[in-house]
Formats: sequence, structure tokens, C-alpha cells
Amino acid sequence: MSPRTLVPAIAAMAALALVLTALTPFPRSLPAADAATGDAELAEEVRTALDGGRGHHALAVTRIHPDGSTEFAGFDADERTEFEIGSVSKTFTSMLFADAVERREVTPETTLGAVFGERAGNAQEVTLDALASHRSGLPRLAPSGAAGFARTFLLTFLRLDPYVETREGLLDGLSAVEIDAEPEPLYSNYGTALLGMALEEVTGTAYADLLRDRITAPLGMDDTYAPITEDGLAPGAPTGYTAADLRSGAWTLGPEAPAGGIRSTPHDMAIWLTAVRDGSAPGAAATEPRHPFEEPGEEIGWAWITNPLESGEGTLTAHSGMTGGYASFVGFTDSGDAVVALANTALAVGGTAALLGGSATQGTDTADDAPANEGADR
Repeated sequence: MSPRTLVPAIAAMAALALVLTALTPFPRSLPAADAATGDAELAEEVRTALDGGRGHHALAVTRIHPDGSTEFAGFDADERTEFEIGSVSKTFTSMLFADAVERREVTPETTLGAVFGERAGNAQEVTLDALASHRSGLPRLAPSGAAGFARTFLLTFLRLDPYVETREGLLDGLSAVEIDAEPEPLYSNYGTALLGMALEEVTGTAYADLLRDRITAPLGMDDTYAPITEDGLAPGAPTGYTAADLRSGAWTLGPEAPAGGIRSTPHDMAIWLTAVRDGSAPGAAATEPRHPFEEPGEEIGWAWITNPLESGEGTLTAHSGMTGGYASFVGFTDSGDAVVALANTALAVGGTAALLGGSATQGTDTADDAPANEGADR
């Protein structure tokens, strides 16, 4: 598509999107707590934390106590319902990185140049530590040019996975980026995708296999996987809803799956977050704060973001995520309380941090993997 025809085409798509949005049915709300699966008291707390849950379809929340006991509440969902976890996938990728460091396959100072050679382009000196902590100077999304922008806009408009870049295209983009000598922290899907690709390159193992072999299989998480492509989806894999209550296609992200392409269940995520909190999960060292991040008092480890609780007593370490049809939040406090929230609607669920006490809501509702949204993807 030439620049001459690109602008009118985008304008036409935007106008049609506005018309369809106007025709969207009024969003639904969560059913009453007594209609939920699991713990009715927790279900009511969830409704309160999410202001009634307006717009949500299926929603599942697990609260984990310091002693390891759990409570579950599900709205049109049970503990085996499958969800896309979006950018919470970044925490798995960062843990694979931490695990690779422990195995001495890489070091935090390993550079993209050392892994990819000349293919690393202008990012020769970018370290894996910088990628994992969003301090690489790489843009939020891979460079794609006008044609790529139009493609992404169209796929997003059609409610399909907009992450369709190839592995070669992602590497080629490194010759087009400009990186400051001392870059500011900048949340980057592109950077996390490259981190996952670097781990594949170093270990000689595909990302989906690394995830299974090094994290999910050892922890007994049988329902957690990275499909990578639509062909990799489990039979009958569900799809979710946009914030406007329209069906969304599955997001698998291809080679960018390390940034947001994992699927899981409340059952598996509770196993995983308990092990992360306890430090027994492979690569759990990724949660340790290492660098100042974007907000005052905020720190980042490898993907995991730590904020002081608004009560002033303790900290919350967390991550949230969103795809075209799903939202997620995981977090734990230094007192040992933890929560997992998964929804099949693209409406933020970070408000469930309030279930942890201490007004643990700071810095939790900024997740969005959608390329059309240029806000922080956390």
C-alpha cells in the first residue's frame, strides 16, 4: 500500500470502528456473589474490588495466604478454565532468563551482539539484563514502517492477533532502531521478545519447549503452554472479548510469544505464584528488585515490578497483562499474601490487588499488550 492510499484507508477503518463501537451492546456485569463458583465471601470482595465487574464475562480469582492455603472464586469459570495471560508471560520469560543465569548458559551482561552477531544491528551492546528490566532503549514495539503500521491497525480492527512479525523481521528491526547511550526505562514488548529469542539461540531450544521443560513440567503445571501459532492451540481453546464486548481472536504472538503468548488456568497459576513467592520456582530470583523504574519508589527486577504499599507497610511485587480478549494480574506482598486474577475480557483486573490488604493498588492497572494503545504495557 502506498503512502498516498494509506492515510485514506486508515481513516476509513477508523470511521467504521467508531460506527461499530456505537452499535456495541451495553456491557454486562458479573453475576451476584452467590452465583459464583467457590468461596462466596471472596467473590463478594472481588465484586467490590472491581466495582461490580462491569463489562466482564468469565473471571477467576485465587487468593493465596502466607501458610499456602488458598481461596478461589470464579464467575462463569472454574479452576481449570483456560485464559490468555498476556504480559504476565514476561515474568515467565524473565524467570527462564534467571534460570539460564543460574545454569551459567548466559550472564546478565551477555549482549545481543554476543548472541546474534551482526544481526544485532544497532543493539550490539544491549545486555540481557537491560532487556529483562526494560532499560534497553528499544522501542515498545518492533519497527515496522508504514506498511507494518497499516497491517497492525487492520488486524487490531478485525480483532485478530496483531503480532505477526517474523523472527527475521524482528532481527532486521535492530538495524533500524536508534538507542541512546543512557536510555531511560521504557517498557518494551520488543525487548522481551528478543530476550526470549536470545534464550532460544543460546540453549538451542524453542521457547515453548524451554517453558515446558524448565518451569511448567517441574512445577506440575500441565495446562500451561505457549501455543506460538494457532496450530499450537489446545483443542477447543477458548477466545475472549474486547472491552467493547465483541469476540476477539486468539493471540499467540508467534516469535513475540515471550512477551505475551502464554495460556494457563487458575489452578496452574496458583501453583506457580506460590512457588514464585516462596522462591522455590525455577528462576524465582527474577523477582528481586535490581533497578529503579518509572515511578518514584518503584523498582524492577527481571520483569517483576515492586512498589511500596500505600499503607507504607511493606511492598507489592506484581505484573499485569492484557491481550485483545483477556486480562490478568498476579502479585504478592512481602508478608506472603498473593493473588491471581484472570479474565476473558480485555478490562484491567489489577484492582484485585486490594484483596491483599494494605491498599495494594499502586502501579497495578497499566497493562495493555495491544499495539493500538501506546500507554504503558505492564
